[in-house]
Amino acid sequence: MKAIPTWLGGLCVLLAGLLMGGSVISGCASTPKGNPMPPDFSLSLSVSGSGEGDLQPAWYVVGPDWVLRTAVGERTPNTPLPGAVRTISRQQAEHLWELAYATGVLDEDNPAGRAVGDDWVPKAGSGPAAVIYLAGRGLRRTRVIEGPASDSAVAALAHELKGLSWIK
Repeated sequence: MKAIPTWLGGLCVLLAGLLMGGSVISGCASTPKGNPMPPDFSLSLSVSGSGEGDLQPAWYVVGPDWVLRTAVGERTPNTPLPGAVRTISRQQAEHLWELAYATGVLDEDNPAGRAVGDDWVPKAGSGPAAVIYLAGRGLRRTRVIEGPASDSAVAALAHELKGLSWIK
């Protein structure tokens, strides 16, 4: 039986250290503050009504595969799933998780908006509204925030999704 060359053993130790260090570094980048993005994170933001800027009518969907789907315009009950625009990076997905988490959608006691079913769509002419669906760690929540979409967390999320969708 031959002995393993010293340089090969050293290389294995070096590679193991790099792999462990890399996982520690990437683990430290998890967000938001003690609440890392779950592996099953998915998001849908539907903005309707006569909003301006980033809050113009659009529907954004990000699945656990990090494929961003976007449709511009009013969403109706018969609107098909938007077409794929691009696959976002892990860093972009983590940033979306931060922004979506900041809306408080997963918090059952959140006074902003009201809980609705997953398939809820605002009626035509009902005024501005943002419908946020957020899933992760086996939890699913859908909330609607009606009225002028002045909620800064929703506006920040819409802004980021619009930018990732390459919409000017």
